[in-house]
Amino acid sequence: YNPTDDTDKPAEVVNVFGNNPNNVMRTISGGAAIGGMVAKQGDWLYYVQGMSRLMKVKLDGSQRQIIYESPGLMSINNLNVIGDTIYYTNGGIWSMKTDGTDRKLISSKTAYNLLVCGTTGWFVEVVNMSDTPAIYVKYSLHQVDLLTGEIITIVENGSGYGLKTVIDNYLIYVNGNNVYKRDLSTDDEILIKQFDFVRGIYNMCVNGDTIYFCGGSADESVFEIDINNPNVIKATYEFGRVYNYFNYAGGGVYGSKDGGASLFYALSGDILYEPNESIREDVGIYTFDDGYVYYYIDNLTELHCCFPDGTEYKTY
Repeated sequence: YNPTDDTDKPAEVVNVFGNNPNNVMRTISGGAAIGGMVAKQGDWLYYVQGMSRLMKVKLDGSQRQIIYESPGLMSINNLNVIGDTIYYTNGGIWSMKTDGTDRKLISSKTAYNLLVCGTTGWFVEVVNMSDTPAIYVKYSLHQVDLLTGEIITIVENGSGYGLKTVIDNYLIYVNGNNVYKRDLSTDDEILIKQFDFVRGIYNMCVNGDTIYFCGGSADESVFEIDINNPNVIKATYEFGRVYNYFNYAGGGVYGSKDGGASLFYALSGDILYEPNESIREDVGIYTFDDGYVYYYIDNLTELHCCFPDGTEYKTY
């Protein structure tokens, strides 16, 4: 869409990684795309049960229903709920109405990390997996017109994870150690910051104009930069090793430390809560504008949530 034209601008964007803030995280591991399994729109939650069943439920637990079941073992990922339409990946890029009707194939490309804003989507296509270690996976970052299926390549054979989000009129994305922003009106590309991490940048969460991310350095810290003042870099959140998946909401980073038990951390490094269950961080930890942290445990049959301090726990 044209972000300068109010007639085309979507009234609401609720993407795979939450809205307010818009969060992105690593979802490519060993060639598998697992993530984007929860989305929230108004008082509805949309979530994937057992990898292949798409559910929706009211926040109060009522009106729980199945709206689609994927045949075979093909998993559903990257939920983006825009108005009355769900965009998602299920092998290719698909759309359907929020009641499960009018299912359409938009593109047959195998897509990872689909992010939708209006009628435009961005996704990652993994390449060169056979001769590249998974941690340094090569990718191409594409833009897709969700009405026509037309695809434009933004980055070809990039390095890293192709993490991205949309802030105002800019697409913010990572290519290896570089963080870029792309003007959606002009397609001009601006380098925000270049880093020298051994493993590149993985995980990225955005809150306002602040980007939080993990850098593959010796201390595996959480860093933050202001996209308007990128030379000021903070690295005060040194957890020893933040696990591959984390999220941001209300001043907290949620993930596990040293590859051990799942923990909820404040940015200060203080432990907020230690869940009794082992959280499946490989399928994502989700935060939205309601203050809850949403997560799955081992069997993926239920969606769990609680406040960052562990109170108000419930399941769907």
